[in-house]
Amino acid sequence: MKFVASFLAVFFLMAFAQLDKTVITMKIGHLQIKEKTLITGKTNLPDGTKLGVSIYVDDKLASQDFEVYVANGSFVSDGLTNKGKSYKGKVLASVSITNNHIWQIEPVQQKLNDFVIPDNSLGIPSFSMLKELDL
Repeated sequence: MKFVASFLAVFFLMAFAQLDKTVITMKIGHLQIKEKTLITGKTNLPDGTKLGVSIYVDDKLASQDFEVYVANGSFVSDGLTNKGKSYKGKVLASVSITNNHIWQIEPVQQKLNDFVIPDNSLGIPSFSMLKELDL
């Protein structure tokens, strides 16, 4: 959790340096439907924004869905499973965004330029939100 706190501190410092831009807000939740976990959420990102969703178990990547899109301020992943079975216990959910031509269509890229999105180590605007879930 120290990583999350450090990341948030850096993110908010960057946000204050760019007061003319919008800070991303995101609330992450989940639904359990039979053996599947759906990562859900609310955000202020523009409609059509493509997101990546990942689940980590014991610090290891367990599932991903890279075809998640914002619609009316909400998003929901496909049902994620642990090799066909439901996840149990604590997992870490990650919802990420990358603002480049590979991930986003041009009109969405233009809208995302109004948001505070720090560059990753490759110089590409990227943002991730993490949340521990108890399934």
